[in-house]
Amino acid sequence: MSEIQWEEGHYVLPRKEAVRFRRAVIQAYNERIQWLAKQVTWAVNSVLVSEHMQADSWQDSVLEALRPLQLSAYEMDRLTDYFPYSLGLRGYRPRVPLQKEIPRWTTINRPRISLGSPYYYVGVDSEARILEWQVHANENAVTDAHADWFAQQVFKALYQVQWTRKSGGYCWGGSNTPTTTYCAHHLGPLGDSAPFSAEQ
Repeated sequence: MSEIQWEEGHYVLPRKEAVRFRRAVIQAYNERIQWLAKQVTWAVNSVLVSEHMQADSWQDSVLEALRPLQLSAYEMDRLTDYFPYSLGLRGYRPRVPLQKEIPRWTTINRPRISLGSPYYYVGVDSEARILEWQVHANENAVTDAHADWFAQQVFKALYQVQWTRKSGGYCWGGSNTPTTTYCAHHLGPLGDSAPFSAEQ
């Protein structure tokens, strides 16, 4: 049964943990995008060797070659955003991604990083030591967001943080079946002060 779900909140990171957390998130993102680029390269090459491939079926053929990876809807959206020419989405013959086309987060002179999508938003500010998390209200949005590989890496790094006094936080969540608002998850001393931690 589908339901409209949403989730949002933020976490204050300990001073000694903020930079390490940010680096872990950046590394996970960059490694995953490189891996996705390799999968796209393989898919494109497998399509181009077909002697009977028609131009109007390039896009479907490349996406079909990627299907066994069972990528989340979020990652499929990233692929079409990052590699439109490689996937043949602009009416061009598919080609392998160029290194300069592969997006990359960097630790240089960027204290704040963010990843936005129509589904969820992650923001990390290492100067303010804050992680922001928001899942926009939509059908099964929270379930789908937490099933996304990158979101899982963010929370994996978050659960490895060594919390100290005046650090931590919590996220509100909600759904419409029935209409509820609750503390979705909380960590650290500040998380322990969440107004409530169960459905009401």
